[in-house]
Amino acid sequence: MNNEFENKNINTDESNNAKRLRMLGDDSSEDIHLKSDAEVKGAFWPNFWFRYKWYVIIISAFVLIFTVFLIQSLNTKKYDVGVLYAGPTYVVDIQNDIANAFKDFAKDTNGDGEKYVLVSTNVYMNEEQQIEAANGNKYDQMALYSANIQAYKDFQQQMLAGNIIVCLMDPSLFEDYKEAFSDVSDILGYEPDSSLMYAENAINFQKTDFAKSYECFKRLPNDTLLCIMTTHQLTPDAAREVSIDLFKAVVNFEA
Repeated sequence: MNNEFENKNINTDESNNAKRLRMLGDDSSEDIHLKSDAEVKGAFWPNFWFRYKWYVIIISAFVLIFTVFLIQSLNTKKYDVGVLYAGPTYVVDIQNDIANAFKDFAKDTNGDGEKYVLVSTNVYMNEEQQIEAANGNKYDQMALYSANIQAYKDFQQQMLAGNIIVCLMDPSLFEDYKEAFSDVSDILGYEPDSSLMYAENAINFQKTDFAKSYECFKRLPNDTLLCIMTTHQLTPDAAREVSIDLFKAVVNFEA
């Protein structure tokens, strides 16, 4: 009997303890809840990325593009005159040297106290130049052919824009668009030396004293032509005047 009573007391005590633990909170149950919360928090970012990753990527891309555009807009200078090079030579590394050479003969048209020449480049190769550059590699030749098509389109767009009208260019491009360039004698007001002339509206650039006086122009092919586009309605009057003055100064330059 005593044993039975003791067992009942033990069971009763354990039951009361259990009740108190439930009322006061048990460490083990707290651990379970904490673990559950951690799992939920840990799963938030993977779930968020899974559901919204393209929104994040697209928004981030727009933010990046806007930031780059803003920085470029703040840092972009207003140029006084532009020169377009369209030919087979990569001149990006000497672009500033070419700009500085022309700058000596340019005018400050926007009144900011500086003369800034924009040199726009367009790498264009005729068929013979493509074959030579590919050096027998058919994949390189295919790549050059594809790039050349795009370069040709870019050249057309630059002509239509009418912002840059002084051109250094490959003869093959000139032959395709020679009607788009002004007669040299009309621009200069006199007949230049015949040794300089490639056609009535194109000068052999490398034969000019100007080209011979600057190291950077030695990188350009010997058959590079200097031309000036006939302007159209989209060409600002100021751009036409300053471009004609630059063209005259280059051709009339004497070493």
